[in-house]
Amino acid sequence: MKKIHTMRIFAILLIPFLLYTNEYCQKCGMNLKHHKETQHKVIINEEETSVCSLHCVIETTKNNNNYKIMGFDNTTNSFKPIGELIYVIGSNKKGAMTKESEFAFSDNDDVKIFIQENGGKIINGKEIIQYVKSKFDDDAKMIKNNQAKMIKLGKNIADEYCNNTDKIKAKNIADLKIKLKQYCNNIDEKGLQAVALYLWNN
Repeated sequence: MKKIHTMRIFAILLIPFLLYTNEYCQKCGMNLKHHKETQHKVIINEEETSVCSLHCVIETTKNNNNYKIMGFDNTTNSFKPIGELIYVIGSNKKGAMTKESEFAFSDNDDVKIFIQENGGKIINGKEIIQYVKSKFDDDAKMIKNNQAKMIKLGKNIADEYCNNTDKIKAKNIADLKIKLKQYCNNIDEKGLQAVALYLWNN
């Protein structure tokens, strides 16, 4: 009985961790369900970080030289090593955290159909990281400007709809968003993201 009780406690403690790793990007807080098609997973020392975009992949790996990157394969709806994927960049379909969208596939026919419907050009998965690094600073400026507007909105929402947020202790912005739900009332997903950005950056 004691062993079962201990396992239940462990499961309860683990639930918030599983929630934020599966629901929100651990670098920027974006909703992973809303950005399913551009998701990536970074594995460092057997620890997996879920992110919404290749931009956030670069943010996650910039202080580490030993990592694995898995990209969301829009052909199979599963994650594969990026070296096995074909990326379509610059399509008309909106991406995440970038001026120029990036969607990955494992099947050439799917790539052709996607480009016919949405435009874009092909970059091999083995070259995509270097490409994203080359435009990282430009994307970062765009993101900073967009987030500045959200942060202002977040302050207003936090003042009106949230209480005791100074008590929250969070490991990352994804963790913060999960915990904010207990401190804020009547705010939607956009409002939650705005408040999280405001608190995380202040």
